[in-house]
Amino acid sequence: MRKISILFVIPFFLVSFGKQSVGVDTIAENKAAAVGQVPSVEKKVIIDFAGEEIKKLGIADIRGFDVDSAGNIYLSVFKGERCIYKFDAEGAFVTSFISKGRAQGEMQTAGSLNIDDRDEVLVMDSATANNKLVVFEAAGRFLREAALPARTTRFFPLSDRNFLVSTGTGGGVSPFFYSVDVSLYDTDFKEIRNLDRLVIPNGPGASYWMPAGDRIYLSGEGRGYEIRVYDLSGNLIRKVGREYTPIPIPEETRESMKSLYARLKEQARLMEDHPVPQYWPPFSAFFIDPEGRLFVRTYDMDPEKKSAVHDIFDAEGFFVGSVTLDLHFSFVRPYARSKNGKIYGVSLGEQGFEQLAAYRLEW
Repeated sequence: MRKISILFVIPFFLVSFGKQSVGVDTIAENKAAAVGQVPSVEKKVIIDFAGEEIKKLGIADIRGFDVDSAGNIYLSVFKGERCIYKFDAEGAFVTSFISKGRAQGEMQTAGSLNIDDRDEVLVMDSATANNKLVVFEAAGRFLREAALPARTTRFFPLSDRNFLVSTGTGGGVSPFFYSVDVSLYDTDFKEIRNLDRLVIPNGPGASYWMPAGDRIYLSGEGRGYEIRVYDLSGNLIRKVGREYTPIPIPEETRESMKSLYARLKEQARLMEDHPVPQYWPPFSAFFIDPEGRLFVRTYDMDPEKKSAVHDIFDAEGFFVGSVTLDLHFSFVRPYARSKNGKIYGVSLGEQGFEQLAAYRLEW
């Protein structure tokens, strides 16, 4: 099959609405000067969620993870006596903190979790009634909390002390998709600038946004293989992408999606049908390594390693090669974290249990 844009393959994906910039540097695959650069990958499992220590702690359903400058790992969990569990760099349990409740320094449901460059632990209470940010020291001592913008779905601290925040737009017009605004906010959570409004289908998705250093990376449905790169002021710097071969969705998966859409249609008492896609989106997630390279998780799988193929773009946006990584994708938590010269992410063990691992990439 010849390489074509996904916009011609999945026309039902709604177009995202965002600001345009004149003179933006668009990086195309045929500009690449160093295609074929592929790193070797060294993986070290740090936390095995099938292990006895995890079972004793009684935690499950990991909603977020991050790593501090010393390599300590923090997990936000849905099921457990506390909201945050801390492990050292070797995976040994250290402590837990944040009681469940509505009082100051407590939360009902720990959602988005981030460690900033001061090693402060920032956690979002994703319960609708609370909708707040709670901040702790690395040792677990409560520092402060603040009200988040209404309908916050995810937040990231930026290196200039501002925040990248996504908020649901509310008043959904269809059960088949929802939309979020991705914006810059100041330290008091007053909106500085809206970067984009993303329309996200209820199904296979390619909407993703995250900061790395002094850059913000953002992409949404309807744009095909295109990732937009902004500076911390919200100025669009470049668009990164490439042509690719669309990958068909297995018929068994499409049948499950048809059943889901039928239930949504019945619940909403709608007359019109919603089309089921024939192809996967161009990618599902991405991360940026310590050198500023962009790794994009595609739906192409290595049949031997049973791992996803990741396209690699250098810090200037040039495509340089692909590599397989056994990182597990989840809609409820970050795909990967780039800290301390390593990539941290979740993989699946032989028994199907999740493992948190550190990956070292050697070029």
